[in-house]
Parts: sequence; structure tokens; C-alpha cells
Amino acid sequence: MQDEMFHSTLTVREHLVFQARLRLDRQVNKKQCLDQANAVIEELGLTGCRDTQIGGWMLRGISGGEKKRLAFASEILTSPAVLFVDEPTSGLDSCMARAVVEHLKKLASKRTVVTAIHQPSSEVYALFDHLYLLAEGATVFQGPVCEAITYFAALGLPCPQFMNPADHFMEQLVVLERATDNEGLARVQRLKDAWTKRQQKHQTQQSNSDTTVQVSTWMTKLKSAADLVDVVVYEVEGREEDDFISTEYDYENSSLSLWGQVEVLAHRNWLRLARDPMAFRLQVLQTVIFSFLLGLIYFQLQVDQKGIRNFSGAFFYIVTDQVYSASMPAIISVSVELPIVYRELDVGLYRIGAWYLAKNLCELPSQFVLPMLNLIPIYVLILGFFGSPGFLVFMQMLTLLVAMNSSCVAFGYAVSCICRRVDIAPIVGNIVIMPLLLLGGMFVDPERVPVMFRWLELVTPFKHGYFGFMRAFWRNVANIPCNLEDTTAECTTMTGHDVLEGYNIPDQTIWGDVWSLLALSLFFRLLGFVALHLSVHHK
Repeated sequence: MQDEMFHSTLTVREHLVFQARLRLDRQVNKKQCLDQANAVIEELGLTGCRDTQIGGWMLRGISGGEKKRLAFASEILTSPAVLFVDEPTSGLDSCMARAVVEHLKKLASKRTVVTAIHQPSSEVYALFDHLYLLAEGATVFQGPVCEAITYFAALGLPCPQFMNPADHFMEQLVVLERATDNEGLARVQRLKDAWTKRQQKHQTQQSNSDTTVQVSTWMTKLKSAADLVDVVVYEVEGREEDDFISTEYDYENSSLSLWGQVEVLAHRNWLRLARDPMAFRLQVLQTVIFSFLLGLIYFQLQVDQKGIRNFSGAFFYIVTDQVYSASMPAIISVSVELPIVYRELDVGLYRIGAWYLAKNLCELPSQFVLPMLNLIPIYVLILGFFGSPGFLVFMQMLTLLVAMNSSCVAFGYAVSCICRRVDIAPIVGNIVIMPLLLLGGMFVDPERVPVMFRWLELVTPFKHGYFGFMRAFWRNVANIPCNLEDTTAECTTMTGHDVLEGYNIPDQTIWGDVWSLLALSLFFRLLGFVALHLSVHHK
């Protein structure tokens, strides 16, 4: 719980309601989830910000202390017997840190709370019940807070009168430089030996049902030898050992079904998108601007000998723009969201397949809207909507563009799920796109491509989209006028079929290209899911 990661556009109550729906028993209805969320909000003092957006980068929201408490609230929705908290005061000022620990102390009245905390203030230290000190991975003290100062004083390490006890303990337990700090090494070794002797002395007197010993033994197993110093607070209520360690909430048996999880996650995604429409608005703005720019550059192209090359260039640019404008936002959006997904998967909040399916379903509408906004200005400005070649060609091109957008978004999912890092995924995406662009059918004659690289033509959306656009248009052109005064060579391209033959494009319908793009969409989505599944299970 060192880093709090939330969806910034959700409110505090919405976040807890979604958490409750995913965590609580599948028999719990939405009204009960809302009631549980409200109860936790009251318990942790979040009433004043319950309807405030959580906030994040470039979005003002709740304070750092409230985010800490919201993280606690998410975990106690299921009323766990034990709550583990790692560094709850990191990044907070002294006042906020005290408020957070006070809330933890209240939580400890109903459950066991175990927390690791570094350099607490004297006021925070006074709130502790039990203290557990480690030095170089070994226990040097464990017991009531009031006994710690006396114990250290008995070892010749008294705490100065006006010094924070926590700071004093830290000074005694830290070795600044192992190669030169011989005094520190000797001091720490003396503390470890003293505690070992004390434990051996009292070992025969301690009962097997002593909860304090159970906690001490169990916590020692949790800490690695690399841990230098930790201060751990816990409140124990005399539970038996089996009751104490049985803390895992059984999500697999009691959580929502797969489709129930998809419903909740899809609802959460829709709400996030509705609250933060800036990304979609920018995509729309980019689409419209580039569409009008392309339409004005190629305004009212004529179907003649000179227009053949212009049409070819316009079609390939449409395809290229679609690949980049669809894949890059997908690469970034998934990479940004993955840290939260990993955190929620770690606690068994949902299945990875549920999140992936919900993510895909929520972005389907944009994969229809954006291609339409892209094509309409281009088609009207370049070809004229009501003239030749007509509405049928428009629908064919729109079908191709939708299939292209879907395959490119899927490509973005695959790249981001394989790379997982937002700083690396866009670079890798560009590295992969460049050879696919080269083999898109515009720059290199397909017959000139070396055999060893021809398999790449099967997975490049550039080629399927470009060939599809060329076929959709030129198959509907029966005659290309030839004006010898305007040409420097004899006219050899008289029909749309001749154009396709000149570009080594088989004269076929567009449906082969459409199905190829849809197959790529399915392939890339499956590839992304497999990569995500493997990364989750090998963490």
C-alpha cells in the first residue's frame, strides 16, 4: 500500500461501490454494496469528500491523506480479520500522518492491523500498541511500546529526555557503512545477541497459545535479510493461530461470475470515459483536421491519366493515417492503465479475461465513429458524395476503414500488453510499424519482396487496407479518358481493371481484404491477452 493507484475521474463513493461489487459475495445486491460503501466512508472519515473525484495528474481531487484512507477503505469492505499496511504515512506531512495512524488505530479496535512504518513522529509513535524492531533482518525487540525505552536503557542505550523514541531506536539500529562503522556493527550485534538470549531465557515459560509469540515468529518469516530497519505496529485481540493467519478473502468462490465482472468493469470504464472525454475529443479533432486537410489537397480529383497516381497516394495516406491514429492511443491507454490492473489482480479482484473483455467492449463504439468521421469529409471533397462512383463505394470504403481501425486498435493492445511500460510501448510500436509500412504495397512491388519477408505481408494492415481501397474504387471505374495532349506517353490504362493490373493488385472484391483485417484484429487481441495472461502469472 505504499503507492495509491486509483482511477482519477471516479468519485470516492463510486470507487468504493465498484470495489464492493467486485469483492463482496455474488449474492450481495447493488443496494447492499452501496450501503457497505457508505458505512466504510463513515468509519474512515471520508464523508466530506465522498462525492469528490479522486483526482490525479492534471486533475484536482482529494488530498494525500484521504487517498491513504481510501486505500484502507477499499481493503476493509470485506471486513477482513487482519489488515496489512505497508508505509501508510509515506509522502505525508506530520499532521496528515498522525490522522492516518489515528484511523488505523480505530480500525484495530475491530480487527488486527499490522503495519510497517519508517521514522514516525513522536505523536504517531505514542499511538502505537506494540513495537517490533528489526536490524539487518533480525529481531532486536518485540513487545509493548512502553517497555522499549526501558529495555534499551538496560542495554546501556538510554533515550535522551526530549528525543523522539523512534528516532533514537533508528540511530541505534542503523549501520551507516559496514566497511568503516565498526562501532555500529558491534552495537547492532550486541542488540541481536541480547534479544536472542532473552528469547531463549523465556522460551520454556511461554505457552504455545501466546499470540504475541505467534505474531513474532510469523513476522520474522515475512522479513528478508535485506530489510534494514522496520517499525511494525499491530493490535492483537487474543486470536488463536489459525484464526490469525486465515486472512485471505475467498474471491474465487464468492466473487462475481466472469460476465458479472465484465459488466461491473465495463460500467466503470464507461463512467471513466464519460468523465474524461478529452482523449476522445482530441482523437475526433485530429481525425477531422487531417480529413479536411487531405480532402482539400486532393480536392475534386479527376479520373484521368494524371489522376491515377494521385488517387493511389490519397488512398495510401488514408490507410497510413488510420494505422497511426488508431494504434498509438490504444498503446498508451492500455499501458497507463496496466499498473492499476496489476494491483487489482494481485488481490484477486477479478479475472484478467474480464478486464480485457470489458476494455475491448467499451472501445468498440469509437471504432465505428472515428472511421466515419474520417471518411465523410475525404469522400465528399475528393470524390463528391452524390456523383460517381456513388454511395456503394462509400459504404465499401467505410467497411474497410472500420475493419482497419479495429485491427490497428488490436495491434496497439498487443504491443502494450507485451511491453507493459508506457515509455517503451510506443517506441516498440513504431519499430514494428515501419517494416509493415514498407511492405504495404505502395513503396515496393509485391513481386519484388524477398521470399523470406513475404509472410509479413499477411500481417500488415497497410497492404490489406490499401489494396481494399484501390479495389473498391477502381473496380467501379469502367473508362479512364485519355487526352494525348496532356500526356507524354501513349495511354495504356483505359479502365479501372488496367489500373489494378498496373499496380499488381489482383482484380477481386474487397471482402477478402475485410476478412483479412478482421482476422488480424482477432489475432492481435488474442496475442495481447496471451501476453497479459503470461505476465500476470509470472510476476
